[in-house]
Amino acid sequence: PWHVSIGAVAGVLLAVILPPHHSGVKARP
Repeated sequence: PWHVSIGAVAGVLLAVILPPHHSGVKARP
């Protein structure tokens, strides 16, 4: 559904905006 895509995009944006040590982006490439 569309709301699932929006949730995924929001999660990615938060992961990029938040500090790596707080969002866990450090574990990603």
